[in-house]
Amino acid sequence: MRTHEASRLKGTIVITRQEGTMVGALHDVLLAPETCHLVAISVTHEILGGEQFVPAGEVEFLGRDAVLIRSEGSLVDDRTDLPDPGVRIQTLLLGKPVVTDDGRELGRIYDLALKGSRHLVGAVYLDEERELPVIPAELSIEPEQVRVPPRYADRVTVAGAPADFWFGSGASPAPH
Repeated sequence: MRTHEASRLKGTIVITRQEGTMVGALHDVLLAPETCHLVAISVTHEILGGEQFVPAGEVEFLGRDAVLIRSEGSLVDDRTDLPDPGVRIQTLLLGKPVVTDDGRELGRIYDLALKGSRHLVGAVYLDEERELPVIPAELSIEPEQVRVPPRYADRVTVAGAPADFWFGSGASPAPH
């Protein structure tokens, strides 16, 4: 399963498959606050300036060296024209506190790991050394913080350590 740290994608060139042209650089990743999956990317243009958006369904490949989108027609000028305008990772989520439902602050969002073909949030990095493996549906993105179930307080690990110790072999943790 391919994993990308959201902050490392910023500046990655965006290329169209159909025309083979570079349309700009990835500026931000937008997530659906309810499901924590990718809804769009924002693209900036060095020469022309400005920002455009590419809905997730038009993103064919998201990589560290390049992002491949279907065509120049995939670009949307106004974020409000997207099916879901999403929440910006770079500008709205980084630095936000992660708090359990019972009020314990676990840290602040340093980065997010996007995993799988739908680019779901699979982990929250609380700093360079601490990682919180998550189930996307259990994250609650609120205006001032990101909330998680109380049992997540015991699941902060050293970044890069396997999450299988609590997720098991693909099974979800027991409901609370």
